[in-house]
Amino acid sequence: MSSMSTSGFREIAFDCKFFRGDRPCTWHKKTGVLCTCEHYAKVEEQVLIVKLDAMGDVLRSTALLPPLAEVHPHAAITWLTRRESVPLLQGNPFVSEVLGLNHPTAPLQEIIMAIAKELALDAEQINAILSTEWNMRIATLGPGTRINVTPMWFGWAGGKIYTFGRGQKVINLRKNTTCTVLVDRNEKFPEL
Repeated sequence: MSSMSTSGFREIAFDCKFFRGDRPCTWHKKTGVLCTCEHYAKVEEQVLIVKLDAMGDVLRSTALLPPLAEVHPHAAITWLTRRESVPLLQGNPFVSEVLGLNHPTAPLQEIIMAIAKELALDAEQINAILSTEWNMRIATLGPGTRINVTPMWFGWAGGKIYTFGRGQKVINLRKNTTCTVLVDRNEKFPEL
């Protein structure tokens, strides 16, 4: 298959799971193929895994990748970890990109990733989802670099999430209000 367009410019598959942007993809390195080859895999969703624990925990967590890829076959999986754990993930066929933090207590600006405009929900969509759902998971930053994830019921009113909470997540939020809320749709609380 030719990757040259009729105008003479080479086609680049920016939406391919293997596209790296700043360097040739895995398949180009291995076999010399150019974009739009038989390995082209369109990315339809993005998955971010954040695992900042010790190298052994990162390695054990890779067991989640095959079932995750099976459930999300058209996803590009990005893994954020400590710099010393990056070599454990490089070359893993399930991971599209590995991001390494310089230090486990790096500034949040180094971690935060912007959501692409075409994937972001507008205010009306956010209100519609949060007004009709009641299950969420909240991820807070705990002692050290630990992430504490807890399923909870919630209510939505006046542009704010309301919930009853106690335990580690409350302690975490009192120390650092940074958190991530994942709203679960079509799931029952016991399934979380």
